[in-house]
Amino acid sequence: MAPDRQIDASAPRSARLPAPAGRLRPALSALALTASLAILGGCATLFEPVNQEVALRPLVDDRRTEASCELSNDKGRWTVQAPADLAVTRSSAPLLVECRTDDGLVATQRFENLGSGNPALAGSNVGSGYPFRLEMQLALPDPSQQRGYLTSAASVNPAQLPYVDEAGQAGYGRFLAGELPRAFAISNRGHWIRVNGSRSASRTAMERCLALGGLCSLYAVDHGVVWEDPAVARVASSR
Repeated sequence: MAPDRQIDASAPRSARLPAPAGRLRPALSALALTASLAILGGCATLFEPVNQEVALRPLVDDRRTEASCELSNDKGRWTVQAPADLAVTRSSAPLLVECRTDDGLVATQRFENLGSGNPALAGSNVGSGYPFRLEMQLALPDPSQQRGYLTSAASVNPAQLPYVDEAGQAGYGRFLAGELPRAFAISNRGHWIRVNGSRSASRTAMERCLALGGLCSLYAVDHGVVWEDPAVARVASSR
C-alpha cells in the first residue's frame, strides 16, 4: 500500500491539494513584473534630470547687485537679469557665465561640473551637475588684460582713424570719454557711429552704421581696438 500523504488538517481543503499548473501562471507573471520594475527602478537612479536649477548671484564688494548675465555651455545659452534662479541644461562641459552692470562692472567665470572628474560620465548629461549657488565678484575691467585686444582704445590718436573726417575724430574722443558699455563703428564710406552706456552697444553701432550704407566694422569696443578693415576683409573672403 502506498504511504499516507502528510496533510495539515488545520488548513482549508484548497490548501491541502497541489495547485493546478494553470493557477501558478498569474502569480509567476506578477512576480516577473515586480522584478522587472525593481530592475528598472535601479537603472533609473543612474540618470538625472536634463535640467538643473542654479542661483546666480552677482556681487560687488561682497554685496549683491543687479547685472545682465549670459550663461552658456555646449548644450545651450541663457540670458537673464540677475540675481535670479534659473534652469540650465546639464552637461559634463563647464558652464561659462558673463555678467555686466549698467555702469561697466564686469565678470567672467567658469563653473565646472562637479561630476566631470568621472570618466564614465564624459560626453553625457549625467553627473553631479554644476554648483547650485553661482557667485561672481564684478569689477571694472583691466584694459591691460582684455582678451584679444592688442591695442588699447585710449592709446589711438584720433587723427589716425581710417576713413573718418574731423567730425569722426571728435566723435571718437567723445566715445572714449563716454560711459561703458561702448562701441565705435566705421564704414568704408566715412560714416561713423558712437554708442555709449548701452548693454547692446556693439550691435546698435553696427546696425546704425550699416543703415548709413557701405561696409561697416567695429573699430573699438569698451577699452580695446577690434578693428578689421571691412573692405580688406571682403576682398579676402571673395578669393
